[in-house]
Amino acid sequence: MSFDNATELREHLRAGAYENLIDICREVVRIFADCCAEDGPMLLKMFLQDIALPELTEKGLTKEFLWIDAEQMADFQEFLTLENRVVSNLTKDRVSTDAFYRSLWEKINDPTLISDERGKTAFLFFLRIDNRIPYFELDEGYLMDDQRYKELVNKIQPAITKGLFIFNTDLKYKTQRASLLMDVAKGLSDEEERIVFWAVLLGRIRTIQRLQKQAVQIEQKEKNIPPPPQKEAEQES
Repeated sequence: MSFDNATELREHLRAGAYENLIDICREVVRIFADCCAEDGPMLLKMFLQDIALPELTEKGLTKEFLWIDAEQMADFQEFLTLENRVVSNLTKDRVSTDAFYRSLWEKINDPTLISDERGKTAFLFFLRIDNRIPYFELDEGYLMDDQRYKELVNKIQPAITKGLFIFNTDLKYKTQRASLLMDVAKGLSDEEERIVFWAVLLGRIRTIQRLQKQAVQIEQKEKNIPPPPQKEAEQES
């Protein structure tokens, strides 16, 4: 089965009226079976990057559509570990976009890693809900040595303190928080100071997210609850 664009693939999947994402991934894996090595990476990219999950279901992104049950989660654990390792390595190496999807295609079709349809379906499911996909090729970014970074942190500490206060304040809309933080950043004197300001805030946010994720994982493990997918961004004004 061949698809020339994401629209054709989307319409094919919607026509199947699948009840959940795992069944959609299973169908895509079966489509993969008829693909050659040249077309496969393009098809994988279309499914992962060019089709949003809400486009695949008329019922919306409900818990029933997105989640897998605890028994399936336990059965799929090795493929979650594999998917995370593969994507982590590729993003760390900052490969090109083409190389990224080609490597994923090779991994999903490597019988030494994934031997059957069940494993391929699980691997594709975890790719589909991975927040690191769609993948973007990034340049080096701004590099700063530790000494200069510490100097600027000390210099702009009042702005950092205010930024953290804004971040932790209970505001109704995300746009309020974002605009207030932008105002603080714009009040700094140059690009270096603004880069350090955002670096500190982003570092604090990531630390909080890691702690929250660990707490949730502990609770889920104790209650034998599968982790929720984290692919689609929540909507808020």
